[in-house]
Amino acid sequence: MNQYTDLKVIECNRLHSEEAKSGNNENFALWTNNLQDIVHLDAGDKVSVYGAMISERGAGQSSSIEIKGQSLGFSKEFTFTKQSKFNYDNDPEPRDIISGFDTIFIRTVKETKEIRDDTGYFTMSYYIPANGHNYIDLPRRYWTEHQDFDGADIDDWNLHDTLSEGMSLYEPFNQSRHINAVDKFNIYDEFYQIFTNNILEKQSKLKKDNSRYTIMMTHVAYFTEEAASNGAIVFPPEYLREPEYMEYIVVRELKEIKVPSGFNSPEYIASEVTRQLQSVIEENDFITRSTTDLDDNPDTPGFPIAVTKTFSTETYKPFNVAATLSSNVLGNAGALNDFLNASTNLSDGWDYLKNYHIVACKRPELYETGKAINRTGLFGDLSRTLGSTVAASTSGVSHIDIEVSYDNINLLNNFRNFILAQEKYPEVWKIFSDSRTPYNASDTFDNSRWIHINRFPNASMTFYTGTDAETIKQNSTLGWGGYKHFPWQDTVGQVTVQCSSVILPFQYDSSQKDEYYKLPDEKLKQRTYGCFGRSPSGRIRIFTTENNGIGSNLFNLIYNASNFIEIGRKIGFDQHFSAPGVGYILPCDGFGGYDTDTNGSATEFSTADANNGYNRNATSYGVNLGLIAPVNQLYLGATAPRLNYYGTHFTLSDLHTPINSGNSTRAGNPFETSYVREALTESDVVYVINPREQYIDLTPARKPYVLTPPTNPDAKNAQTQLNFNLEPWRIYDSLTGVMIEDFNLTEDEWTNTLWDILGFSYKQFNSTTHTRLSFVGANNKNDLSIVATNAEINEGDTKIYKQNLYGTPLFKNMIALPGLITNPLDNTKDMRLYPEIRQKTQSVQIVADNLPTRMIRGYYTIRSNMLQDSPFVGGKVNNTVMPIIGMVDKINGDGDFYFGQESSLQFTITRPLRLASITCSLHDPDGSYARCSDQSAVLFKVQKDRRVTFNVAEELIQEQQQQQQKK
Repeated sequence: MNQYTDLKVIECNRLHSEEAKSGNNENFALWTNNLQDIVHLDAGDKVSVYGAMISERGAGQSSSIEIKGQSLGFSKEFTFTKQSKFNYDNDPEPRDIISGFDTIFIRTVKETKEIRDDTGYFTMSYYIPANGHNYIDLPRRYWTEHQDFDGADIDDWNLHDTLSEGMSLYEPFNQSRHINAVDKFNIYDEFYQIFTNNILEKQSKLKKDNSRYTIMMTHVAYFTEEAASNGAIVFPPEYLREPEYMEYIVVRELKEIKVPSGFNSPEYIASEVTRQLQSVIEENDFITRSTTDLDDNPDTPGFPIAVTKTFSTETYKPFNVAATLSSNVLGNAGALNDFLNASTNLSDGWDYLKNYHIVACKRPELYETGKAINRTGLFGDLSRTLGSTVAASTSGVSHIDIEVSYDNINLLNNFRNFILAQEKYPEVWKIFSDSRTPYNASDTFDNSRWIHINRFPNASMTFYTGTDAETIKQNSTLGWGGYKHFPWQDTVGQVTVQCSSVILPFQYDSSQKDEYYKLPDEKLKQRTYGCFGRSPSGRIRIFTTENNGIGSNLFNLIYNASNFIEIGRKIGFDQHFSAPGVGYILPCDGFGGYDTDTNGSATEFSTADANNGYNRNATSYGVNLGLIAPVNQLYLGATAPRLNYYGTHFTLSDLHTPINSGNSTRAGNPFETSYVREALTESDVVYVINPREQYIDLTPARKPYVLTPPTNPDAKNAQTQLNFNLEPWRIYDSLTGVMIEDFNLTEDEWTNTLWDILGFSYKQFNSTTHTRLSFVGANNKNDLSIVATNAEINEGDTKIYKQNLYGTPLFKNMIALPGLITNPLDNTKDMRLYPEIRQKTQSVQIVADNLPTRMIRGYYTIRSNMLQDSPFVGGKVNNTVMPIIGMVDKINGDGDFYFGQESSLQFTITRPLRLASITCSLHDPDGSYARCSDQSAVLFKVQKDRRVTFNVAEELIQEQQQQQQKK
């Protein structure tokens, strides 16, 4: 008898499966093939995988990245803001205003998102840099005293920063002890002083240091009188009528990026994410009708005028900001008086208040956490500009009790959040080392924290003129906005006494920062969260420092006439724009009703001139603003954020809108041929040092402007004088931008997310030292807490900084210095001349720490009902009903297939089995179904051992002989 092996190969092809025939494409990794003949498997038969072709588009690409498109098994709650635009009367049609609808409401919401490996979420905020363009320093009352905006009635634009022409009453340097100098600087422009004979040594502005100011929005804003009159907003009370009384919310948007599951090339992933970040989400055509048209055609469509068109993308859109060309906005004292003297609703003064719809804050974490500590037993809820109060008289003791319950853990945690936010901004402590202040420099970031407190008693901090003590307490404010003077202040000229709050340092022990004591023992110096004690009456207690406490110059300044701090003195977080240590600016549209004359000077023009060109000669021209004034919109965000791939790593870039080389406002004027348009370089991305004044936008932040060019080497480069509101040698590189604030993932949750697959690490986005104000460069671009970008600065650029007076680079390794020229208005004096430097650049690249994960799952497993038992050990438990019969590694890939060769694994059938169909499934190592297409196929091999006889007679004789031998 001879033995042989009977082999049978069974094809299981997804294209020929029952699922394919019925159009069931729900799961390409599981299918059943009906067999033409029943397969009989007997005990002892062997089955194995003869070959496999697993198909998934892109599988054979050598550089492809595998993304399965599955949930990671958990969800996260994201906190962000949503805006609602509507009309007060529920009219669904847009109003004839550029904002579209007359009411804008913003609220903070929470939303839970499933975390997947093909989807990334992040919250994003907007910012405007402190570069002197398109914003106004805060606090500010108004622009000019004039009631109308007729050009003939407006004085020289350059004088509008004096008090009489609109400088805020708030002036931190106008007192004997300067206590609010944080973020401020003194203007000193020798050329301007000679020109105007004005002394500006006490004129202060916010530093134009290119810092990022984060956009905040009032919780509600009205853009028509009808909406304001019918709105549900609680109008600021009579004695508290200031823009700061409104509640501001940081604008944070939740963004989602999604990558197609499967195998994708890294270049495709980069382009797809970039497309999503830059996608246009709205187009808005602003069409308006003139008053005459509305009067003549009240019941017909009339003759609408197409004014402008705006676009909104995921990261770049127009915001409703302050308008600078109108008689009823920040332009004059009349608008402010309407607001301050309005009735109990917003029918008067609404058009002034709407300009404060958008405010930008330098240190928004301080505002967000600080406003939550302004709670008192008197008012209960958020007290806004009222602050909290001192709970007990402070006389000869080293502590201050605050009228906030220590036992209310939520309120105590609010204080903790505030001091934690202070850790982001250690530069605030520089005020203590400023020799102009009353502070002792021994209080540092390491041993103290701070709070705002009024310099004066409550009776001096209210516009209420009566004597009722309770009314005084209820209407006295923490800090002062400078919109009007208190009754006791000097009303003639500059206010001689400033009433803004002061920073009060108190003790901090970092070793106890995470400790909570139910009853802290002062004798043991127990400090909850490093700072707080509990008074016998259950109030929060802070402890003054030895350096700036009792007996110090600071306490001598803030004590009342009886040398103590009385009960009820306002303390907490000062929400006024003048509050030290925070910093605010007001974005504006920049249209100020100005033109350029033949000397390059800024001159005003009337709306008649703008619309009709009256009294204009061939060398002067206007801008058609009269139809749309006030414009009150400004683009904010990043024009072209990108995810890039450069062969090995992914990078993030262009989260800011860069500065382009651009042109002068007079470039291309056919009547002034010397002003040539720089067409070859105008679109170049650059950073600028010592920028020339181009008069493109008008704002008090850059005034006084330079009126007359100090030199005239040629017409194109005539304006060489630096505006002294700007900082010499400071790098200015952006117009606006966005910041990724939070991915909302822990370090453990980061693994296998889309960010992890792309190669970005948790560590590089969770720095303990980086802040939103940090310039991103080579030393910190992989150690961020807020993800932002700026221009890439190379050390080699320093060679072009050395220039002659005419802006020609000398390419020397010498230190760059300003030039000195004789002042044309006073030949006895010299003046500084800084060269303008425009250097071509690009966005800094935030490079992923790691290479992208190209292959997360190294093999497929094949499962089938051909086996009864499951000898395979591993993977998740109980995630399939069929045993594993084979494996295909991801080594042999070509085209859109991975190929599995004949397996050396053979499985022996232990009991008879009859199969009319075969079910096959493909799985990832964790047991879940694999991603594949309908082109997949598996070939199974069945081996049966057979015995066969070729000489029957011989076999019969042999059988008989064997039987006889047994007998």
